[in-house]
Amino acid sequence: MRRLIRRHGITRVWAEGLTPNDMPAFRELVKQVQAIEGQVVSRLKEQSQEVQKVLTQLEAAGKEGSEGHQKALGIQKQVLGLLDEQRERRLTS
Repeated sequence: MRRLIRRHGITRVWAEGLTPNDMPAFRELVKQVQAIEGQVVSRLKEQSQEVQKVLTQLEAAGKEGSEGHQKALGIQKQVLGLLDEQRERRLTS
């Protein structure tokens, strides 16, 4: 939606079933979704930092390549992937 607004100057959108009377509730719903997304992104960033600490500790202990190190790398990849998906979603919506 944001992309259409930026690129094409869209100022009005028709949403089936959404009436002017429903707009306050709709706006509240949008705010709630944005807040939840913000919380998810914050938690993913925290998890990324936690995994990075574990990786650093394992590497300092000479356990690079160990099963625990490999698992931590996998978790890091997943978390970073989720952050990228969220970023992409925000850029294209």
